[in-house]
Amino acid sequence: METVFSADAQAILDAKPAENLHRQQVNHAVAFSTLRRDVLELMLAPEHTTDELFAQLTVLFLQTPVPRRPKRSFPRTKPTPTQQVRFYNIPANPLHSLAGCLT
Repeated sequence: METVFSADAQAILDAKPAENLHRQQVNHAVAFSTLRRDVLELMLAPEHTTDELFAQLTVLFLQTPVPRRPKRSFPRTKPTPTQQVRFYNIPANPLHSLAGCLT
């Protein structure tokens, strides 16, 4: 749903001339949180039409673009077996004793 609503904003960012070092894209985290926070309020307001709703969302999405940096994909490191065991055995709260989780 977020991708559908942010498509217009992304088209505007793609059509912009290259005034920045890298191409820009919609910040999907901001777009999702904006939709989650505001979309019901915007849709239930009787004075707004669908076109006005899309225009308001597009303006909100265009406020915080992020750069598309080529070749910026860093693979995650795979945890060692010792790290995996420690993740499941040690409690999140360090005040708890280790006796309860080593059973």
